[in-house]
Amino acid sequence: MRSKGLKFRSIALLMTISMTLSFVSCSLSSFRSKIINDTISKEELVRLLITAINSNKNAADCYASIPESQRDGLSYSYFIQYIDILSDISSPYGTVSYFRMLSDEEVYEISEHMDDSYYGYIKGAELLYGDDRTRNSVYVLFSEDEDGVAYLSEEWITDSINLYNYGKHYFEMIDIQNSDGLFTLLRPGLDPEVYTDKAVYAKAQNVLDYYDDCVIGGDVSQQFTVTTLLPEHVTMTVPETLNYDNARVVKHDVDIIINDEETYEIVDEIPILPDRTLTSASLDSRVLFTCGETYTSEDMIELMEGEPVRGTYYADRNRFSVYYQGVILVFEIDEYEDDSNWTGKIVTIKIQDESHYVIGSGLYVGMSRSDILEMYPYIDDPDLDETEYEITVDNGIEDCNVEIVLDNSFNISYIRITAD
Repeated sequence: MRSKGLKFRSIALLMTISMTLSFVSCSLSSFRSKIINDTISKEELVRLLITAINSNKNAADCYASIPESQRDGLSYSYFIQYIDILSDISSPYGTVSYFRMLSDEEVYEISEHMDDSYYGYIKGAELLYGDDRTRNSVYVLFSEDEDGVAYLSEEWITDSINLYNYGKHYFEMIDIQNSDGLFTLLRPGLDPEVYTDKAVYAKAQNVLDYYDDCVIGGDVSQQFTVTTLLPEHVTMTVPETLNYDNARVVKHDVDIIINDEETYEIVDEIPILPDRTLTSASLDSRVLFTCGETYTSEDMIELMEGEPVRGTYYADRNRFSVYYQGVILVFEIDEYEDDSNWTGKIVTIKIQDESHYVIGSGLYVGMSRSDILEMYPYIDDPDLDETEYEITVDNGIEDCNVEIVLDNSFNISYIRITAD
């Protein structure tokens, strides 16, 4: 067996992934008992695992039929926990009746590129269902040592179970509306230099609000399915959730990962509840103008208590840009006679340096990143860099894009709101 000096090892795994595969199947009916002191083949190891997956009543016999040298120190307690998880993944498709061995290339994709790492040499099989050998993209993976002997790694199985339990506990805390419990689970995966405790608690409350509003069918801990099960990555899928306008039913994925700091991180991309006030600029608690609204030159003089510092009309683009202290407004012109007599719709609001304007619940130029995340904890987007946040908001007039750009000190440099 391989050395177990590193924390995470490899062996048996079952997960669901969509792939197109050609196959040669092996019947479970060819299973025969072996003397447990003899080394068993990888095909026989797969048959034993499938027999236990099909019915956990067989788990004890299957465990005993795997030679001790090929159990790699794995206890029966962890074996049965693992089989229970794998059975939950497999059972919606019925009874496993056949399997086919996977190629190394297939294993490489299914195992998320862990075929030749400190997890060992991963091998695997696809499970097939019924007499027609139906394929449901369900797999069982295991390790192979340098001598070509298949085995179950204690580290892989225990790490996978621990990651799974972390995710299940997350859902249990949601079911009982325990924000303190959610804080405890979320905190290790969030950088304390970015996310204050207040921001993490705000995330926890957003999680509770989302699942309370959008999850169909009762307790989420009783309805999730596992679609990826690896020692460094588990995906749990809630099959039916509503989007915020209740227009359609969609699935919702939650990923539990081991991050670079070797701590558990919960990646749950909570949809942001649109905040229409993010598309309006206020001053001294008074809303002055909203992206998408139509104003006249007289309206703006009254709202801004005077003329702009300067204005420029672009006839070729039918745009009129006006500059006030700390804010630039761009209007799409409906009627234009001159710079002091026009009507137009605001299509851009840019709040910049030396400005006292705010949007939303109080975002302003100069505000720190930590304060932003306390106010809008799920404004962070993993697809963007850490110096820019973007939100799309339908304010009832226009679909608007709200862009919040940070400076090198991670304070707001400017805010730009544009109508699509």
